[in-house]
Amino acid sequence: MKTKCLLVILAMSISFTIVGQKTLMERHEAALKKEKETFKKPVEDLRTVFAKMFNNAQFVDTKVAGPCKPVDLVSKIVIYELKSGNEKLIKEIKSIKDAYLNYPQHLNDAESRDYAYSFETGDFNSMEDAALNAFSNSNKFIDFVKLYTGGDVGDLNEYDIETVRGQYDNLKTNYNVEFQIETGEFMSLICGHKQTSFIKLKKLNYPNVTWEIRTIVTADCDCSGAVELTKNIKRGSIEYTAEVTGLLTTKSVTFSNVTNAKVTVKSLVCCSKIDKEEESKIAINDVHDAKGYLQVGAQVGLPLGEEKDFYSLTFGADVSYLFNVSESFNAGIGVGYTHFSPKEFTVGSTTFKGDGIGYIPIVGLAQYDVSKKIHLNVNFGYALSTKSDVDGGLNYGVDIKFKIAPALWIGPEINIINLGESRSFNSIGIGVLKSFTRGL
Repeated sequence: MKTKCLLVILAMSISFTIVGQKTLMERHEAALKKEKETFKKPVEDLRTVFAKMFNNAQFVDTKVAGPCKPVDLVSKIVIYELKSGNEKLIKEIKSIKDAYLNYPQHLNDAESRDYAYSFETGDFNSMEDAALNAFSNSNKFIDFVKLYTGGDVGDLNEYDIETVRGQYDNLKTNYNVEFQIETGEFMSLICGHKQTSFIKLKKLNYPNVTWEIRTIVTADCDCSGAVELTKNIKRGSIEYTAEVTGLLTTKSVTFSNVTNAKVTVKSLVCCSKIDKEEESKIAINDVHDAKGYLQVGAQVGLPLGEEKDFYSLTFGADVSYLFNVSESFNAGIGVGYTHFSPKEFTVGSTTFKGDGIGYIPIVGLAQYDVSKKIHLNVNFGYALSTKSDVDGGLNYGVDIKFKIAPALWIGPEINIINLGESRSFNSIGIGVLKSFTRGL
C-alpha cells in the first residue's frame, strides 16, 4: 500500500513538473512574441535610416598623395544595408533602451522597487522616465535630485539615496556609449570588405533625442587587377555618418529624420608601381615558365541529352602539358579518364540498371588568358572506350576557369563525345585545375 501511495505521489509530482515547465515555456514564448511586436517598428525604422544615410551621404574630399584617389575608393566600396534578422536588431535596440531606461541592478525585482523610493514621479509614466527627464535638464547630481524627487539630497532616506544615485550613475555611465548594430564580411570582385555599424545617443532633451549613426567599411583589394577593377587601390577604409532624430521613453524608441549624412575616407593605400610589377610577374610565373607547364584537373558533372535517362553522374580526371606560344596563348596535349555512372530505369513493369562506361580522351588543347584571373580552354581529340564492345568517338569540349588561389583554378565546362549515328555522350559540370611551374 505504501509503495502504491509513493508511486501515486511521484506520478503527481512529475505531472505538476511537466505542467509547470509547459506553463513557463508558454510564458516565455508569449514574452518573446510581445517583445517582437514591441520592437517591430523600431527595427524597420533603423533599417530605413541607415539606408538613407548610405544613399544620401555627401562625399567629404580628402587629400591623399598617390596614383589613386579617395573618390575612387568610395565608388568601388560596396555597402550592405542592415540585413540582420529581426531578433538580432531587436536585441540591440532593447539594449539601447535598457541602458537609459532601466532600474539600477539592485532594484530589479518588483518587491525592491515597491520600497525603493518614497517620492512621487509626477506626471511621468514611470520612475525611469522621470529620471531621464531630470538627467536631460541637469548638470550636477544635486540638480538631478531636485528635478527627480522634488526635494533636496538631505530630504532623502537611505532607500531614496540608493535609488537616485543608482539611476544617476547608470545614465551618466551610458551616455554617449556606442552600441554595435551589425558586423559583416563579404567579397565584391577582387576586394574583400568588412563592415561595422554603430549607434549612440548624442543629445538628450527628454523625450526627444538625437542619435548618431555611423558605418565603417574597410576594403582589401588585389593589386594584380587594380587597373581594371580598383583603380590602383590596395586597401582603405571609409566612414558613413549621420544624425537621426527620435524619441526615447519607456513606451517607445524611435528613429526618424536623417540629417548631415556624410561619407569620409579615413585611410587609403595605393598600389605602388613595384607592387603591380611584382604581382604581375607572380601572376604569370605561378603557372608558366619558359618551356611550358604541367597541369592536372578533376571534374564532376551531369549527363545531357538522351544519355541522362541511363546515367546519373559523370566524373573524371586529366593531366596535360602546355607550351607557351605567347604571353596570353598556350597550346599542348592531354589525356584523361571520364566515367558515366549508371542509374536505374524502368521499362514497363521491369526495372533495369545498366553498367557504367568509361572513356579515355586523348586531346589537343588551346588555352587563352582572357586576363590574369580568367582563362578559356578548348580541346579536341578522340575518346577511347574502356569496353571492347563499345566504340569510341570524337571528343571536344570547352571550359572557362577563374583563378581562386595561386596556380588554382575553378569553373564550368561542357564536354561532348560524338559516337556517330546521332549518338553522343554529353555532359556539363564543374572542374578544378591545378597548374605547376616546373616543366617536364
